[in-house]
Amino acid sequence: MINQPLYFLNTHPDQISTQLNLSLLHQYQGFVQVNKIVDIPDFSTLLIMGYALESLPLLKQERSDLRIGVVDPRPTFVHQPVGCDFILANGIEMMDWYCRFTSNIFFYPIYPQL
Repeated sequence: MINQPLYFLNTHPDQISTQLNLSLLHQYQGFVQVNKIVDIPDFSTLLIMGYALESLPLLKQERSDLRIGVVDPRPTFVHQPVGCDFILANGIEMMDWYCRFTSNIFFYPIYPQL
């Protein structure tokens, strides 16, 4: 159970992975979808998708009070999760790859029925 709201910055609403993750995240009590960082209270937890990493440095600069997690980053992306507070990775190999950016990596199975 989440004790405080969990915010999700939705910068790419048409991406299929955003839509899939949103359907899962809406199950959690306290989940809030936002479109701008000004909508997020101080000292909150914010999730961004891996393909929105170009916004990470600016988010950290403008809102150093936020704890920012990256959902499903990819090694092939130009921007990497440098400076994030934690990562939600969908596989063991992704956890291994991203341990150089943070030790706070959480695993979620993308195909839990297999």
